[in-house]
This record gives sequence, C-alpha cells and structure tokens, in this order.
Amino acid sequence: MAESLTKGNEIAIQGKLTSRSYEDKDGVTRYITEILVNEFYKLNKTA
Repeated sequence: MAESLTKGNEIAIQGKLTSRSYEDKDGVTRYITEILVNEFYKLNKTA
C-alpha cells in the first residue's frame, strides 16, 4: 500500500476489525482495535 498511495488519496478497504488488550509497564490494561485488511482500492476522483 505504501508504494501506491500518497497522503490525501481516497481508498476503500475490505477486511475485518479485531480487538485485543495488553498490560503496559505500569500495569494499566490498554485496548487496541485494528483493521486487518484483505483488499484495498484506490478511488479516483472525478471533476
């Protein structure tokens, strides 16, 4: 993706959300939600 996209490009993605948690060095539980991308499409703007 990094090779074909630049800042400001519009994209569509297909994938799923996944959540996980971990404990940081201070003992605080942190929660993360990530997108696991299966496919992405660069959208063309038309004037």
